[in-house]
Amino acid sequence: MRWIAACILLLMCFAGYAEDAGFHFNATPGSHAVGFRVVEQFDVARSYAALSGGRPIQTLIWYPAASPGHPMRYEDYLELAVSEEDFHLDAVQRRQRTNALLRQYNLLGADAAAAEGIRNEPVGATRDASPAAGRFPVVIYAASDSSSAFENDSLCEYLASHG
Repeated sequence: MRWIAACILLLMCFAGYAEDAGFHFNATPGSHAVGFRVVEQFDVARSYAALSGGRPIQTLIWYPAASPGHPMRYEDYLELAVSEEDFHLDAVQRRQRTNALLRQYNLLGADAAAAEGIRNEPVGATRDASPAAGRFPVVIYAASDSSSAFENDSLCEYLASHG
């Protein structure tokens, strides 16, 4: 049920994006490259649907990096939305669910080219980047109810770029 709610919310975000195609967070990034990693963990103190291992918690970490890692596209964030409750999905399954999500977006009236454009757009973070030396403040952000953890990815990338 939560997966369906997340899909609907994500589709609403896409609909807004389609109306104002080309919106970009234009604040000037800081001097640091931005690293990104995902920590998948379970809160065993809480039950969650039919899962016996506890409630899945997908923690996304953006951090100041010493140098860029592997480039990412927006599709990398989209795949997090479809796997946030099932950490056992392989790359093919995540891609299939993402494709299904984007097909639903097309049903709302957006064309396939627009969806591909969103999917292939580069993001400011990179995977497997080595952290920058030094101490930096931690910003903890929790997405709103039933939203994906990457809801404010541009803001998180921006803050990490400034250390």
